[in-house]
Amino acid sequence: MGALLKDWVVIYRQPHMSPFAYEFFCCLAEDYDHAEEQAINAYPNADVLWLVQTNDSTTAEEDWFTCGESENVRS
Repeated sequence: MGALLKDWVVIYRQPHMSPFAYEFFCCLAEDYDHAEEQAINAYPNADVLWLVQTNDSTTAEEDWFTCGESENVRS
């Protein structure tokens, strides 16, 4: 049996966007790495800014703003 898929929201920025702009990518993924992989496959030139296991972009945004830059996102 396959791994259980969970809701994830990835916050990312495209190269052409303002440094203050960002977008959300919602997906079902096995884990952090799988969610990041899906976002990069969908938007190969984007910078991944934050990932949160949730199905709500508002929750993801609040988590990003509250936690700020941390080891949650790998360069």
